[in-house]
Amino acid sequence: MKRRERPPAFQFYPDNYLSDPNVEMMSLEEQGANWRLICHAWKQEDIGTLPNDDTMLAALSRLGPERWEACKKNVLRAWDAAQDGILIQKRLVRELRKQQEHQKARQLGGKLGADRRWHTHRSPMGHPKVSHKKQMAKDGFSSPTPPSSSTAVTESTPAVPAAGGTDEPTGELSDNGWGTPEALVELYNQKTPDECPEVTTLSPARQIKAKKYLAMFSEREFWDQVCVEIHHSKFLRGLNNTPGHGKFVASFDWLLTKGQDGTENAVKVYEGQYRDS
Repeated sequence: MKRRERPPAFQFYPDNYLSDPNVEMMSLEEQGANWRLICHAWKQEDIGTLPNDDTMLAALSRLGPERWEACKKNVLRAWDAAQDGILIQKRLVRELRKQQEHQKARQLGGKLGADRRWHTHRSPMGHPKVSHKKQMAKDGFSSPTPPSSSTAVTESTPAVPAAGGTDEPTGELSDNGWGTPEALVELYNQKTPDECPEVTTLSPARQIKAKKYLAMFSEREFWDQVCVEIHHSKFLRGLNNTPGHGKFVASFDWLLTKGQDGTENAVKVYEGQYRDS
């Protein structure tokens, strides 16, 4: 990949890094060497790869031949060796693919947006989605948001302070209104597949949680990619009946929670962990 076409950065998630068993086995010296190799692999024409050459790896890692020989076993646990003498960092390859798909999605979104502006006979909201309440009732559950405690999703909905009387931090508010719980709900309703339950109300609890997650992941691009990934997963769209889960569908509330492994569900979706193989 040419230098001007290469993305300047990739996503990094501390929780995933610290819990990686390969990293757990590395000393601090080995982790430092691994990070240098990762950065060099991102700069390669074929992103995510390095030559499987001890002399070069010793130099790139700054360990030198003697220390590289002592450390390489643990360092290379995080890499895959291909038959053509190349080392592959699969996480970087996945990151590149996600960025490329996200760019395509943004380009498509821009085209659709222009289409809707100039062809007013089309619905600006796309296909109708299943109501959140109807979907819950269909699945045999009652609505988690009683009407008395819910607030309609409107631009004038006031921010709700968290417990203790202080406001939760929000994501950075851009000129187009991004960074608010209302904007996140609108993006979810518009860009997730029709199978995902529509959010029709923004309760105080939802609003607090949305503000919390926007503080952690403030970039709209992150949430755009989450929505794109849901389209690529039959499981998240409720098209697979998985033992122990029944007919699960990725809802707005589910995205704003942690999984049993302690990782944010939105992060796992973003990383493509639910993508169809």
